[in-house]
Order: sequence, then C-alpha cells, then structure tokens
Amino acid sequence: MDFVLFDIETFTPHLVIELDDSSHDREERHERDLFVDAVLKKAGIRIEYVKNAYSYDAKVLFTIVNL
Repeated sequence: MDFVLFDIETFTPHLVIELDDSSHDREERHERDLFVDAVLKKAGIRIEYVKNAYSYDAKVLFTIVNL
C-alpha cells in the first residue's frame, strides 16, 4: 500500500492507493495483491490501483479518489 487516505479526526481509513509498477506482474505479487484486496474488502476499505507513472494528472487522481 502506497497511500492511505483517512479521516484526520478519527483516523478512520477511507481509501488505499496502490501504485502498480512492473513488479505487480509477478505471480507472487499477484497473490499478495489478492490477499490485500480480500483483507481490505473485509474491513470495508476501498482500494484503488493506479498505474505507476513519472507524473500524474491531478484531475484523473481526483476522479479516482472521489471521496
């Protein structure tokens, strides 16, 4: 998990952002991603995978975050 967005007053997590790079193509990493997805789903926390890039368009990121 690369970023966790949370409520500043309660520290309740709202969204996890995972930056996907080429390491996510490996089988063991894929298994880890499935595990993380399952744990976060059970906890009721949304996860978004974002393709790793040199730079990001803020409008696109705000659309993904959409809290």
